[in-house]
Amino acid sequence: MHSRTQYSKNRDFICHLHMPRNFNEQMARPVEDYVFNFLKDWIMYKWLETKMPDAAAVFFANCETYREKIRGALNMRDRPTRRYHGYY
Repeated sequence: MHSRTQYSKNRDFICHLHMPRNFNEQMARPVEDYVFNFLKDWIMYKWLETKMPDAAAVFFANCETYREKIRGALNMRDRPTRRYHGYY
């Protein structure tokens, strides 16, 4: 588990995402958690890639899972996108 209370501008990175107007703001915290977990697993994957490839494969699989979760959460809207050329 990670702690957000230990934030420091001297040692931490800041990531800003610009969302469309109709982005569901209730998804902001899940997106933050997914990005944090993706970065954590990506760092572990890269660190273990050469020394322990079997263990690294687990972290890489987690990265793929979080990547899909990030995409899904970023595509959440507070109202459906209107399609002008039919209902498909």
